[in-house]
Amino acid sequence: MTDDMLVAQAQWLPQYQNEIPAARERLALAERNGTRVKLIQTSGAARLHTRTVEEMAQNKAEARANTAAADKGKMTKVS
Repeated sequence: MTDDMLVAQAQWLPQYQNEIPAARERLALAERNGTRVKLIQTSGAARLHTRTVEEMAQNKAEARANTAAADKGKMTKVS
């Protein structure tokens, strides 16, 4: 992964200019040998679904009750 980052960010890493050609060659060799780690595309672990206006309108009563509540985390036990 370090080689991937070096090659991808080469223009911003002039201090590694002597190492970048070697990293490119290692990546090319790994691709030819079939030993390169498989890359996958993800949207990231911290991405949340952005709700639409319609979705928020469906939960209007729940949202109003939550804003009026003192215990917004619902941490207090109700007897």
